[in-house]
Amino acid sequence: MTWLRRSYPILFAAFPVLGVAARNPGYYHVSDALILAGIAAAATLIVFAGLWLVLRLRLPAARAADVAAFATLVVVGAFYSYKPLALAGDYIRLNPRMGPALVVAGLVALVAAVLLAVRLRVHRRLPSMADVSRFLTLTGSLVVVGALLQLAYHGITATLAIRRSALVRELARPVPARRVASRGEPGAPPAVGGEPKRDVYVFVLDEFADTDVLRERFGFDNRPFEDSLRALGFTVPSSVRSNYANTLMSVSSFLNFAHTAPLADVMSAKSNDFGPGAWLISHNRTERFLKRRGYTVVFFRSSWYGPTQYNDGADERFDLDPGFHPGWDLQRSEIAAYLAAVTPVRFIMGHLPTAQEVHARDVARTFAAVAEMPRDPRPTFSLAHVLSPHIPYIETADCKPLPRGATLWRDDSPAGRAALANQMRCVDHQVLTTVRALITRSDPKPIIILQGDHGTQSLGIFESRKLPTTAQARERFQAFGAYYLPDGGAAVMPDSLTIVNVMRYVLGYYFHADLPPLPDTMYYSYWQSPYDLTPVDDDFHVVTTRADAEN
Repeated sequence: MTWLRRSYPILFAAFPVLGVAARNPGYYHVSDALILAGIAAAATLIVFAGLWLVLRLRLPAARAADVAAFATLVVVGAFYSYKPLALAGDYIRLNPRMGPALVVAGLVALVAAVLLAVRLRVHRRLPSMADVSRFLTLTGSLVVVGALLQLAYHGITATLAIRRSALVRELARPVPARRVASRGEPGAPPAVGGEPKRDVYVFVLDEFADTDVLRERFGFDNRPFEDSLRALGFTVPSSVRSNYANTLMSVSSFLNFAHTAPLADVMSAKSNDFGPGAWLISHNRTERFLKRRGYTVVFFRSSWYGPTQYNDGADERFDLDPGFHPGWDLQRSEIAAYLAAVTPVRFIMGHLPTAQEVHARDVARTFAAVAEMPRDPRPTFSLAHVLSPHIPYIETADCKPLPRGATLWRDDSPAGRAALANQMRCVDHQVLTTVRALITRSDPKPIIILQGDHGTQSLGIFESRKLPTTAQARERFQAFGAYYLPDGGAAVMPDSLTIVNVMRYVLGYYFHADLPPLPDTMYYSYWQSPYDLTPVDDDFHVVTTRADAEN
């Protein structure tokens, strides 16, 4: 018990990590948070042990342990207070006249605290170190348990929401089949029963906007890329729109070929829990449909987006970086990268691989690995979520990572538009190289789907919770789409469609699924409130305001 009451530095070291995960349910993976909390606790224990070994040279063992525990807590507090202290330093530099005032105020507070402690000590009211240790350990235990209970609560509520959801129950039902015309009948689709199965490749290209948006917003002409795809046999519709403004809802809708707006029936509009949407991605209906038909599902995880870093329904998962490489793994965990950026760990980051290096290599390795899939003799469904050309822009036009310290985030400046153009040239090259390899190496010819989940956000659509203007919605909802559909499949793909219907056309033609197209409805929601959906009409006007919806 004596040592247990001195465990409070470890508890306060683990709590911020667990707290960040608890405030972002379903977005950061609990396993990542627990590992990081364990690392923080282990590092704190090492600091405590080191201080105790030094202090016991001059103090009795028990006294040295108490002092070491309190000193370790101060170190932990300073570690996690780095960002506020840095912001205070920036404020003083920008407002030099306030510097002396803040110093005086700090000294006055310190002197007052010392005088109060002396007064309490004189009257024998000052608690002992043992009392302080017990209080801090109890407080630390409560906040850690509170964070763990909050994580458990979100996990349970997400699970209950999934079980209550009529949408989830509907998606669990077998996809109906339609009558197939016999061989030789007019309009008969290709048979899939006894013939070799075509491999199916789906690339979700994050934030890949259509040609009109790229030209109007960034001055970048992507028509040569589209022409190259058409020359390879791709169908490139003139209008492809996303049904949802954020990745979570858009990708879950696309892979389940169903509107996921009904999730709002079981999730609060104020909820920021990504869990149900991420579950629909990880247990999507496309994978189940193809697995029942003898396909092996191979999943290529995204480099850093939490909901697509895991896939419970896949048979195989491509490992971006086999082995133990902490410097690289740090950049692939958003919660780890966030905590590193707001603590002194950021100084170590300067000696580790940059985010540009890690993510650029991850994208390149994903494309290269997918290009090798035709060598697998099994019929495969390959699903890859590629975080390109999504911001931040990380590569030059020839796919080399930008140097450390380069400006990565988009804006409307010439530099921002140039960064987007370079990123587009890189991903265009990677896509063309990959699909050429897939077509050349495959027999029979594969089905290849290139799908942007939504458009860009140069007008700042996600910088606040305000509803989008028409221009913002137009930029965000116009996405890129191109489809390689051999043996007549291109004929069923309309020239104008929304993402929810892509797999309906593909599975209907090649696998005889009875999937009539769904309405091309569109919904806006702020990325941190994915279920707070506002309808958007065909002309990109917000149909109703939140005030109207509440009334």
